[in-house]
Amino acid sequence: MEVQIILICKTISIVTISLFFSFSNVFSKEKIGPLENINTTLSGSYLSWVHAKKQGDPNRTGKFLSLLSEKINDKELLINAFSSSLLLNNWNISKKLAEKILLFDKNNFFANIVLSTYFFNEKQYNKSIEYIKNINSTDIDNSFLNIITSWIYLQNNNRDLLYKYFQNENCKPIICLHGGLIYNQLGKKQIAKRKFDKILDQTDSSLRITEILYSFYSNNKFINQIDNLKKKIGTKDEQQKFLSKKMFNEISTPRHGLAEIYFNISAWFYERSLFRYSVYFANIGLTINPDFQALKLLAANSYERLELLEYSLKQIDGVSHESIYFSPSIFLKTSILNEMGDKKKLINFLKNLLDDFQYDEKIEILLADTLRSEGFYEDSLKLYNKIIDQQTSVNNQKYYLFYSRGIALERLKKWKKAERDFMKALKLRPNDPFILNYIGYSWLERKVNIKKALDFITIAAEQEPQDAYIIDSLGWAYYLIGNFKKSIDILELAVTLSPNDATLNDHLGDAYWRDGRTREAVSQWKRILIIDPDFEKIKEVQDKIATGL
Repeated sequence: MEVQIILICKTISIVTISLFFSFSNVFSKEKIGPLENINTTLSGSYLSWVHAKKQGDPNRTGKFLSLLSEKINDKELLINAFSSSLLLNNWNISKKLAEKILLFDKNNFFANIVLSTYFFNEKQYNKSIEYIKNINSTDIDNSFLNIITSWIYLQNNNRDLLYKYFQNENCKPIICLHGGLIYNQLGKKQIAKRKFDKILDQTDSSLRITEILYSFYSNNKFINQIDNLKKKIGTKDEQQKFLSKKMFNEISTPRHGLAEIYFNISAWFYERSLFRYSVYFANIGLTINPDFQALKLLAANSYERLELLEYSLKQIDGVSHESIYFSPSIFLKTSILNEMGDKKKLINFLKNLLDDFQYDEKIEILLADTLRSEGFYEDSLKLYNKIIDQQTSVNNQKYYLFYSRGIALERLKKWKKAERDFMKALKLRPNDPFILNYIGYSWLERKVNIKKALDFITIAAEQEPQDAYIIDSLGWAYYLIGNFKKSIDILELAVTLSPNDATLNDHLGDAYWRDGRTREAVSQWKRILIIDPDFEKIKEVQDKIATGL
């Protein structure tokens, strides 16, 4: 998911350095600290924790972390354990470790943030403010700290200290956003509108910003701004899809506002591929507002990028079916289940979605594609037929449907129908390298239209010179027209690009043999027995090793 958010800082370079390096000093590289001062029981738990971390087992990591939290006193180990507790969202352990860290580092950024959040949730707002004040302003841009402080002040009904942060009419987007949200909660609608109008004018709104602005403008019947925002949403169909969803996270309380700033910071880190820090802030925000739909999806994306897939799935399962974030969460869950190799669970998940909801083309396409990739060609064909039959118009964006159905038909050995679909797809998307390659290679396999196939694949290879399969198709085309030397040059490149693909090695072996390089041919074929003993043409390969072509 592309997450767009604006964190306003002194300058981008300064913030990148101050944010990242100040946090890096807290969680440098999670080094394994010295064990000399740790008693036997603790060292056993520590080593088990380290081993679980290295094995990527978050459940066991959390178990041993819990054992450690009561006993650990070594500074480096405390920081390391604190980092893990934030990552694994073990809030009770995070609080205990934060208290210990502040005994030797009273200005520690994350320890103070965690304890401020804890006391905010306990409704001890003055103590919450005290921990924010402990943070050195040199560690992070003041805008961030001022916004956090403002939401806590508002929750504590201390309005006198609010206004100084948001009075500037030429505010930057993050200040405008939270200034508008705060003025809205104070009932100052016109001032809030001026703040939000600046965001509408200055930025290409992310989904979350669009959600916030639309809620404010529609609740207050600002028609011109609503029309402007609709244009940014997109086509009428896209507008309808957006407007048909429920907004789950209107920022109607200071608690919501405080969670929002943590969402902003989490998204800032996500955009810069600093996924651990994105998770830390996401988990802090979700502690404040556990039903924050946008933040659940952001946390899920960050966990997925860290390959903590079970944690990602847990966040996805918390996204409501009625939320505007549900559709992107489906695609993320599909990707994760596919990555985990649980195709049966993936297919059942998509089928259940279709049973639970009215017709949704995106879900149907996902299911059809998954069925096709798993070899259920008849089932996928039925779905593709249904999807195509339901189209009220066919534009160039629909090329993929014909291309995908063509693949299913080709695998079912219904070549004439497949060829018609491929040509329809190509008409809708001329010169697409993958369509050209699929058609060209299919002709080569059938030894028809060889010259035209070569032309198609040549165009494809010019566009995708690093695609091993397109390069292989080009080399195979030259093989079929008898130009073995040129074929070898190209097929060797294909094998270099994808050395462990059995088909590519098989083709290169055939080309070597036809060029009289029989020893190299046999060596190439023998490689296939090692790299892919289950290759669908393994019997043919064994015969070639024994007797040649």
